[in-house]
Amino acid sequence: GKEHIARYQSSEWAERAWCSKCGSNLWYQVTLEGPYSDTYHMPFGLLDDTTGLTIDREIYVDEKPDCLVLAGN
Repeated sequence: GKEHIARYQSSEWAERAWCSKCGSNLWYQVTLEGPYSDTYHMPFGLLDDTTGLTIDREIYVDEKPDCLVLAGN
């Protein structure tokens, strides 16, 4: 539940959240003013049901393994 969400300001531009009970990473939130201000970025695997969700952005694609094919490729 919400009572287990812990947060910290991890950099000048982002705040990270995790579960204080199990340690799972939950998301990071952009806190810096700009085009991505107040956006949340979370691992897709965190969600039990992804029905109806779409991926609108792929980041760090230059660091992916060669065997991984992404939609933007």
